[in-house]
Amino acid sequence: MIGNPPYISALEAKKILSEEIRNGYKRSFQSATGAYDMYIIFIELGLSMLTPNGTLAFITPSKYLSAEYAIGLRSFILSGYSLAHISDYSSVKVFESAGVSTLVSIIRRMAQQPEVTFTSYRSLTDIITHHCYPSSVLTTLPNNIWGHLLSTYADLFFKIYDQSSILEEHAEVNACSTAGEAEVYEDNLSETPDSHSFKFLNNGTLNRYASYWGLKKIRKGLLRPYLSTDYMTERRAMLFKKPKLIFAKIAKCPEVFYDSEGEYSSANTNMVYDVEGYDLRALLGYFNSSAFNFVYKVMFGGLSMLGSLQFQAPQIRKSLIPNVIKNSADICSLVDKIMEIKSINPFEDTAELEKQIDILFYGVYGLTVEEQSIIESM
Repeated sequence: MIGNPPYISALEAKKILSEEIRNGYKRSFQSATGAYDMYIIFIELGLSMLTPNGTLAFITPSKYLSAEYAIGLRSFILSGYSLAHISDYSSVKVFESAGVSTLVSIIRRMAQQPEVTFTSYRSLTDIITHHCYPSSVLTTLPNNIWGHLLSTYADLFFKIYDQSSILEEHAEVNACSTAGEAEVYEDNLSETPDSHSFKFLNNGTLNRYASYWGLKKIRKGLLRPYLSTDYMTERRAMLFKKPKLIFAKIAKCPEVFYDSEGEYSSANTNMVYDVEGYDLRALLGYFNSSAFNFVYKVMFGGLSMLGSLQFQAPQIRKSLIPNVIKNSADICSLVDKIMEIKSINPFEDTAELEKQIDILFYGVYGLTVEEQSIIESM
């Protein structure tokens, strides 16, 4: 079976399909979990129609390898099918009208075979790399995440993985707003705060270690936007008051800011808070480091949108952090210096200090010079 199923997102599907139909799909398809994209159920339907030893080859978005909504599909494939081969076209704009990274998956109706092969393409015919993985990698990561199948550096990734914990075991992670809340927030911003207002950030006004609040205008031309608690739930207000790390939602590499005093509200971003066993400043240094950038790209590169990564709560929760951050005091000292510089001028270049933090995290994981070079090439 060869196919190109429709690339209809969950958001688009809500506009064109009734809730009754969507719920019917959820009852009929094991893969229709969460806010699923429509191509997911086409894959399940195609697989279920195969004869024994039959083969399916579909070109789809690469998101199903890592997305939270595709947990059901990955489980369905593992229950009686063999993921045989992936051809990655994320470097190629295959369809003019589709702004997504695409791949071709070849899946067979048989027990999982010992190996999964992977080919990455520079153009429709020009191969960048080809390699094989043992099929055990399909069940190694939490939620059976398969994003690492797109990487040629699995050995280095698993060296880091073996010395890491999952973030959600040590911290709370949540989106700073729903889509509906974000719209309400941005419609009710003001430069005249009341006694219970937060400064307001969005994806465009935060960066690594810094915020551009008061320096960069946002929607409605506001330079110093505030959001009153009158426009948010009591729970949101409680969360915004916490010391927290705020992740930009879409960026080329991780962009994480430390709200140490609980001054900021935010929309279209994500936050990490209530951390146990780690200094938030050390985690700030880690999340902005080259090591974390490498780990996140390997795990969730399949969610990229033509080069930009998506940092959303379900993925951040499953991210890796070091079991133990050795030299934590040294890392925190460097982070403090960067934050002091950025508080005076958010645009100041702190690359040298950030490089020193990178080196300390290379030491945490015991990486060789060659492995460090790989990470820095990502």
